[in-house]
Amino acid sequence: MAQRSVKLDPTVRKVLKGKINTFSKSSQNASASKSVQQNQDPIYEFSHFRVNLAYRELSRDGEAVALTPKAFETLVALIERPRRVVSKDELLTIVWPETFVEEATLTQNIYTLRKALAAAGAEHPFIDTIPRRGYRFNQPVRTVTGTRPTTSLSAGAPRPSPLRHTVAVLPFEVVGTSVDTELIAVGMADALITRLSQLSQLIVRPTSAVLRYATTTSIATEIGRDLRVEAVLMGTIQNAGSRSRVGVQLVSVADAAPIWAQQFDVTSEGDSPDPFTLQDSISEQVAQVLSLQLTQQEEDRLVRPHTASVAAGQAYIRGRYFWNKRTAQDLEKALTYFKRAVAEDDLYARAHAGLADTYVLLPLYAGRAPRQAFPEAEKAARRALALDDGLAEAHTSLAYSRFVYGWDWQAAEAGFLRALELKPDYATAHHWYAFFLAAKGRYSEALASAQRAVELDPLSMVINTDLGFVHYFARRPELAIEQLEHTLELDPEFPYTRFALGLALREAGRPSEAIEQTGRAVELSNGENTALLACHGHLLARSGRNKEADEVLSQLRMIEQRGEVQASHFALLFAGTGDIGSALAYLRRAQEERSRFLVFFAVWPIFDRLREEPEFQQILSELNLG
Repeated sequence: MAQRSVKLDPTVRKVLKGKINTFSKSSQNASASKSVQQNQDPIYEFSHFRVNLAYRELSRDGEAVALTPKAFETLVALIERPRRVVSKDELLTIVWPETFVEEATLTQNIYTLRKALAAAGAEHPFIDTIPRRGYRFNQPVRTVTGTRPTTSLSAGAPRPSPLRHTVAVLPFEVVGTSVDTELIAVGMADALITRLSQLSQLIVRPTSAVLRYATTTSIATEIGRDLRVEAVLMGTIQNAGSRSRVGVQLVSVADAAPIWAQQFDVTSEGDSPDPFTLQDSISEQVAQVLSLQLTQQEEDRLVRPHTASVAAGQAYIRGRYFWNKRTAQDLEKALTYFKRAVAEDDLYARAHAGLADTYVLLPLYAGRAPRQAFPEAEKAARRALALDDGLAEAHTSLAYSRFVYGWDWQAAEAGFLRALELKPDYATAHHWYAFFLAAKGRYSEALASAQRAVELDPLSMVINTDLGFVHYFARRPELAIEQLEHTLELDPEFPYTRFALGLALREAGRPSEAIEQTGRAVELSNGENTALLACHGHLLARSGRNKEADEVLSQLRMIEQRGEVQASHFALLFAGTGDIGSALAYLRRAQEERSRFLVFFAVWPIFDRLREEPEFQQILSELNLG
C-alpha cells in the first residue's frame, strides 16, 4: 500500500520550519550506519543459543526467543565481554548512551533478560551478579563468523523493521477552576493516546500507564524515563467562557529539548473543549513532526471523526476516564457514560467498544454475575465490530469473553490474534492473550506475551502481577516470587500482587510467609474481596490452622447472605480444607454460574488435591481443559 505523509496547514508548516527534527534525523543516521556495518556483524553462540546481531535476534535451537530491545542490547554487551565483570556504569553507558538512566532500570533489564533465558530453557543462570560491582556472563561464547554474506531484500529474505518511536501522552494541566479538572486532564490525554496508537510507527503508552500522573508535579522528562519512552506529549487547557486555549508541547526525554510546540483556540461545549478539533489537529501535527510515513489507511483513520456528536464524544471521554480507574464504583460510572454516548450516537463504534470493555471487567471488580455481564459484553463488542471491524479493543474484549465465559478456545484465540494484527502494541491484548495461553499450558508463548505487555505498560500493577501468575501457573514459583517482589516495589499496598505472592510462596515451600502475604492482601481489600479471602482460608487450612480457616469460612457465609460470593470461591477454600466432596460440589455450581476462574483450574496448583478425582477430570473434559 502506498505511503503518504500527513499534509500540514501552510501556517503550521512555517512554524515547524527549522524546528528540531531530532528523531527523524538521528533515525536516518542510525539506519545508514547500520546498513554499512550490517555485513560485518558477528554471530555469537553459547550453550544452545545463538545471537545474530545483523537481525537483532536471539534464538535457541533455531526457535526465536522474545527479548525487549534493551534486554537484547544488554545481552550483547555481556556476551562480548564473557567471563569478565562488566560494571554497572559501563553497562549503562553501552545500553543507554547519552541518556540518563537510573540503576534500577538496569536491574530490571537484567531481570527481564534472565527470565527470558530461563523460559527458553537455559540450563542454569548465565548471568552472575557481582555485589556492588556489576554483572558477569559466565558461559564460553563462540564467534561463528566475523562477517555475514550479503543478501538482497528479496521475498524470502528478512526485512528490516521500520523505525518506531515511543511516546507517552501525559494528562493535560487544566488552568483555572473546573469541577472536572482531573477528568478533563486525563480525558484529553486518552483521546490522543487512542488516535496516535493507531499509527504503526509509534508505540504509545496506554492511558493506564499515565493515569497516576494526573495530579503529579513530577518533571515530564522524569516521567518519560519512568515510562521508558523517547518523548512525552504534554499540554495545558485554559477555559475562558465558551472558548478554550490549548497549548501542546512534544519534549525529548533524552535532553529535555522541545521538539514541537503549538497553541490552539477552540470552542468549548460544557466543561471541556471540542475533542474532535483537538484530536485531529494535534495527532496530525505530531505525525508530521516525527516524520512518520503513513499508509492511506492510517491517514484515513487518523483524521476520520469517530462521531459527529460532541456530546457523545465527551461522554465517551468520561467513560474512558472512569474505566481506567478499575474500581467497582468507577466501572459503574464508566458504564453510565458509555451508555450515554451510545444513546447520543448509536453509530459510535468506540462507545460500543467501551461498553464491552466495561462489562468484561464487572464480574472481577464489581462482583457482577458472569451470566449478567458477559452476554452484554459480547453484544456490545459485536455491535462495535459491525460498525468498525478494525477496532482492536472490541476484538480483544470479545475474545476475552469467549475465553473466560464462552469457553470457545478456537474463537477466543482467533480474536486475540486479530486484535494483535490490528494493533500490535495493545498491552491489554497481549496481557489477556498471555492468560489464555497459560490456561492452555502453552507457557513459553504465554511468557513472551506477558513480557511484551509489561514492556508496553511497564508501570501497570495488574500486568506486572499477571506476569508473575504466568510463572506460577508454569510451576516456576521462584521466578514468580522474584517478579512479584519486584512489582511490589511499584506499589506495596496493591492487594492483588500480595495475593499472587502468597500463592507463589506456598508453592515454593514457604507456608508461613505465604499466609502473611494473603492475610495482608485481605486487609488491604478490607476483607470484601471474596476470592482473596477464600485463598487465604485455603492456605490457613493447608498449614493446619483449621480454627482460623473456619473463621474465614464463616466470613464467606456472612457475605453470601448478601448474595456476593461466587461458588468458585467456596471451591477454593474447600480444596484447602480437604473436604473434597464440598469442593467438587461447588466446582459444579461454578460451572453452572460460568465462573471466569474455571478456565484456570487445569493449571492452578491450588487444585492439585482434586486433580485425580474422576469428577474433577470430568469437569476439565467438559471445558476441553484436560
